[in-house]
Amino acid sequence: MQLEHSAEVLSTHCPSFHEQLPLVLIHLAQVYGGLGMLKKTGETARRAYEMDLSVYGPDHLETAFDLDILRALGG
Repeated sequence: MQLEHSAEVLSTHCPSFHEQLPLVLIHLAQVYGGLGMLKKTGETARRAYEMDLSVYGPDHLETAFDLDILRALGG
């Protein structure tokens, strides 16, 4: 899957684009949800949320967006 590859590249080979990783992960979680891959959905959405939470804190729009997606996906 192309999003999985993008996440891998961003997390291991492109530290200057590391801030983009949560965005890729949250979209990947949505894809997993659509495919019924619930365990991967929750894990991936949680990872995106925790990354944005550590960078932006709990009151930032990015963090709130991730949390909304995480809740909607049942994570």
